Amino acid sequence: MQPLAGFAWVETDSMRLRPVEESDLPAMIAIHGNPATHTHNPAGTPDAAACAASLNAWRAHWDAHGFGYWAAALHEDPHAVIGFGGVALKSIRGLPSLNLYFRFAPEMWGRGLATELAGAALKAAFASLPHDVVYGITRPENLGSIRTLTRAGMERVGEVQTDVGPPSVLFSIHRDALQIDS
Repeated sequence: MQPLAGFAWVETDSMRLRPVEESDLPAMIAIHGNPATHTHNPAGTPDAAACAASLNAWRAHWDAHGFGYWAAALHEDPHAVIGFGGVALKSIRGLPSLNLYFRFAPEMWGRGLATELAGAALKAAFASLPHDVVYGITRPENLGSIRTLTRAGMERVGEVQTDVGPPSVLFSIHRDALQIDS
């Protein structure tokens, strides 16, 4: 399936967001394989094989649904991937739901890029998809992600059990909060 109109290539103030590609594997390994990006993950840091499996799953999601997680690059260096994120389908509390995700290289932290990506993802999701709610999941001690989700307009709505460890914090935002027409 071709990427949906609101998801193919998205330009934000600082970044170019595009569908993930097979050639993103080295950036995926560098970012997701960095222990600093998994400080709050009880499953630990994924190895190269796990990064490749995730990237392949993300590419398959794009092929099946026409949207998914993007590769992010700064406008001044559009070929250097600095992070990944967007919205994709995920089972949350046993229901197919849209999940907001973001992960950036540590040297990009503190610049507001995750909030910028989150805003673009929410706008694209509510403008292009029939879902009325997007969720975000993070660990309770991951204050950086909590700040990003809050800045994106999301509110804490409870907890959810994930694959490993204690429950995670569940955030959500309804389409009406962004005043995006379907």
